[in-house]
Amino acid sequence: MASVNATRRGTASKISDATDSAKLIGFNEEGLMCAWYGGYGFNVYDVTGSWNKVDHFTSMELAGIAQKFGEERRSYAKHRMESEGFQIVE
Repeated sequence: MASVNATRRGTASKISDATDSAKLIGFNEEGLMCAWYGGYGFNVYDVTGSWNKVDHFTSMELAGIAQKFGEERRSYAKHRMESEGFQIVE
């Protein structure tokens, strides 16, 4: 039972690390989660059990939008995630 609890704690820690501070989170049908933290990069995690980071992609358009335009950045990030096949969780 101790190893099961350790595994659960490890998984909970990975979930927390993947989602903490995320501004947007989206899931796809392939068991992947995409997280955007407010910058110009997106991290993709395998949520089928491992919660390991499996991919990373960037958006130079986001890099070009000034930080002060927060809602514009969020809107574009949402569009970018959807274009990659992720359904945003609101």
